[in-house]
Amino acid sequence: MPLDLSAIYELQSALPKLWSINFILRYIIVCALFFAAVIWRKKYPAFTAAFLIYAVSIFPVSGILQPGPQIVADRYSYFAALGFALLVGYGFNYYWQKEWKKVSVSIATIFLIILTLLSYRQITIWNNSEMFWTYAVARDPNSPIARNNLANTLLKNGELAAAIEQYKIAIDLDPDDRNTYFNLANAFVKKGDYSSAVEYYSMVIKADSLFEPAYINLGVTYVKMGDVLAAIGHYENTLALYPDFSGVRDNLAKIKQGLGIAE
Repeated sequence: MPLDLSAIYELQSALPKLWSINFILRYIIVCALFFAAVIWRKKYPAFTAAFLIYAVSIFPVSGILQPGPQIVADRYSYFAALGFALLVGYGFNYYWQKEWKKVSVSIATIFLIILTLLSYRQITIWNNSEMFWTYAVARDPNSPIARNNLANTLLKNGELAAAIEQYKIAIDLDPDDRNTYFNLANAFVKKGDYSSAVEYYSMVIKADSLFEPAYINLGVTYVKMGDVLAAIGHYENTLALYPDFSGVRDNLAKIKQGLGIAE
């Protein structure tokens, strides 16, 4: 059902809720459907077949083998739900043949109208990226991924202050994600706050010493600050540790060429 959907259902945010009443009700529903499929397998084989199709299709992405940072995704149920869709179609055809045509058409029409209205309401959040990720954050305020993506969109739209605020919240939620630190440093560069940018690029390097873009951008920031010697020293120290960093080598060569310094 296109109801209360979101861009991401982050595992980190969902873990504390696994034993909440909403999750427990879902566990009960799934167990009830399972037992109904087993008990009624002879009386209602079509229902058992539909449930089996769903269970087999959804199992690989059920979380037994974690497929990503999300606990689940709406797209996982697209194919898996086909069995139940066929079951609904079978039921419609069954009652149609039982001369309950008016009742069948009325129920199908009401159902389609409800789905249409819910779908229309849901797709309005796709009006633009900012609206989309704002909705995702409202749906799950504790999702650092949603916060980071909202910040990226705000930064792209030139809303620097709002983007920086969202990056900082994302870092508070997930202090180990170096990408958010890197994005925040880039935002500070755009703002012209180079000292803060240097601070956060340094944090990225400390968290992931093999992330070359942070080294490159830190040197560029030194240049923007007017401290070319610091940039040269930074790049040379980096190449002493990581001689394969071609981007760092290219930037160092450009700076030296601009200063007329021979390699």
